Amino acid sequence: MADNTQPKPDEEVDYVGELVAMKKTRKTLRRQITLTSNQIDTLTITRGSRGAIQGLIIYLKDLLLRASRLQTEIAALDDDEEESERQDTKHLTYITSAGETTAAAQDYLKSREGEAASVVGEGLIPDPPTASPSEILRREQARQDEITAARLRAERAKEQVDQAWEEANEAQKALRELGIEFKRGATPEDDHFTSSQGKNLLTETSSISMEMDTDSHESG
Repeated sequence: MADNTQPKPDEEVDYVGELVAMKKTRKTLRRQITLTSNQIDTLTITRGSRGAIQGLIIYLKDLLLRASRLQTEIAALDDDEEESERQDTKHLTYITSAGETTAAAQDYLKSREGEAASVVGEGLIPDPPTASPSEILRREQARQDEITAARLRAERAKEQVDQAWEEANEAQKALRELGIEFKRGATPEDDHFTSSQGKNLLTETSSISMEMDTDSHESG
């Protein structure tokens, strides 16, 4: 007897949640692929430890394999064909970039085949011990976090400087406006003071003239 039961709503939610979790894992794998490739490039350019490069290449290949399998599973479950095609193309760019990184690193390793360990005085200095891939990624992530934090601090400092300049300009503008108002307010007072002085002087002059006239009549 055929089973015609329909999936329950909670089962549909679980399906969607599973797809979201898979996409989140894909994002994490891609970030690890980028960090590992960058570390290999850095060691290759700086002619770094051969052992570290070899270990990272192995780890990078494992990341690519896991990412490829996951991308195939997501494409089979995702109903959005256009998005699936876009993600397939994006995944191929990761594979291509990782392939170029690996090829350059292998060329560097071949160039040092048969090369003796570095000599300092009479002692031999072997290659430093290889850090684990997870430790290398942790260091790289810490470095990226420091760069991000430094950028944030610089942006905050710039905002504070801009705000200080704006406040200074506003203060200067306010002072200029106050200066203009003070001059305009002082003019009537000055005029009133001048006018009062003129009136007082006129009164005093008239009084003196009257006194002189009185003296003249009395003398006559």
